[in-house]
Amino acid sequence: MAAVAAVLLTGCGASAASTVTTSSTGAKANPVLDAYQATVADKTASMSLNETVTGTPAGPVDISGTGQVDFSTGAAQFTLSVPSTGSFTIRLLKPELYMQFPSALDSALPAGKSWLSINLDRLGHSIAGQSLSQLSNSADLGTDMLSSLEGVSASGITTVGPATIDGVQTTEYSATIDLSKIAANDDPEVRAALERLGANDHLSSVPVQVWIDAQGQVRQTAIQESFTVKGVPVEAKVTIGLSDLGTPVDVVAPPADQTFDFSSISGMLAGA
Repeated sequence: MAAVAAVLLTGCGASAASTVTTSSTGAKANPVLDAYQATVADKTASMSLNETVTGTPAGPVDISGTGQVDFSTGAAQFTLSVPSTGSFTIRLLKPELYMQFPSALDSALPAGKSWLSINLDRLGHSIAGQSLSQLSNSADLGTDMLSSLEGVSASGITTVGPATIDGVQTTEYSATIDLSKIAANDDPEVRAALERLGANDHLSSVPVQVWIDAQGQVRQTAIQESFTVKGVPVEAKVTIGLSDLGTPVDVVAPPADQTFDFSSISGMLAGA
């Protein structure tokens, strides 16, 4: 995904780290993979997202949001806040994405319409389409980052130490997402997530930080990257927090009569 090119993480440094030991069978322990499996087994979660890009000519870019996600279906709903623009409400029922603009952008939609519907399989490559794709990618980023943990290799996992996340005691780990596991993974969602993580920068691996609670479930994960844009150094990172695992999630499409279909104009914009 386009947004992920700006959010690949070099993990924060930490002292007093230790290497994860082997299991009783002699196999390398993989607490990150175990935590990923325990987390998605609960099927749903509340999620927070913070995405920051610094070093751009326009200054820092921040996107923050909260929402809910159903890992089994990919359905999600988020409220994303973009400084100087406002809050966007996003509902994802793949392949359809629904977006409600902040009041300052109400004029972007025809009279009587308050939602924009976007078929992600048909999203155009126009400037408008790319901008909408960036926002939709932010909504999809949480599930992508969690899915990518299935690509963490047992080799190189390091226990950083205890940390409190939103009042919950956790253990922080640093690890590496092995993108070579893409072809070997039978789960199409995981393959897609790993492909999006590495596609733009031709990476073979991605450092990641993961915070795991006493129940062995993921409470937070973070990735970061430093790169250059037209010779200018840029740094970007994304942090995803999870809570309320197993709480029912009900994502519904907005009323059809309040929805404007972006595909009706995307073809014209692509040719502009």
